[in-house]
Amino acid sequence: MTDIQDEVRAPVIGFEELIKDLNNMSEAGIVMVLASRLEQSLEWILEGHMIEMPKDVRDKLFEGYGPLHSFSAKIDLCFAFGFITREQRKTLLNIKQIRNVFAHSDVLMHFEHADFQANKKLAGNPLRVSERAYREAVSKCAGELQAESERLMLVRAVRQYSATKKHSGAASAPNDSTPKEE
Repeated sequence: MTDIQDEVRAPVIGFEELIKDLNNMSEAGIVMVLASRLEQSLEWILEGHMIEMPKDVRDKLFEGYGPLHSFSAKIDLCFAFGFITREQRKTLLNIKQIRNVFAHSDVLMHFEHADFQANKKLAGNPLRVSERAYREAVSKCAGELQAESERLMLVRAVRQYSATKKHSGAASAPNDSTPKEE
């Protein structure tokens, strides 16, 4: 794989392997890590559609109090631009909702915990039933984001190739006196 391919595929490739590795983690750890990986994938997709920009500008968008700092903002913007479907958006919001309950709990949360099951914010969230349902939803989302990631890999490769040709094109362009091969 090229550096570009590694960069493009990094956020989404390896979810299946990651899920297997998480078997030694608590449910809270699993929820947090998997949601974080999906959020990183969405951020990468958004960045892949943006022009190249200085790090300080990128950081103003995605870090601190930037408009694209939150998981929700990334989900909504990806949906608004058509990078994810309505169904993917709903699943990602359900994943984010569960992540938030786990992240903001003052006890070691798990799917069977009474506080988790009684949480009114999760009423109607189909992923609250079990860790397995959550893992399956994350795995499905990761697979669906893979297609967008692969498309972006191609776009970035073409852009990089074009930029390389543009910079080297003037220096290596044949002049009129160069004999042409037949």
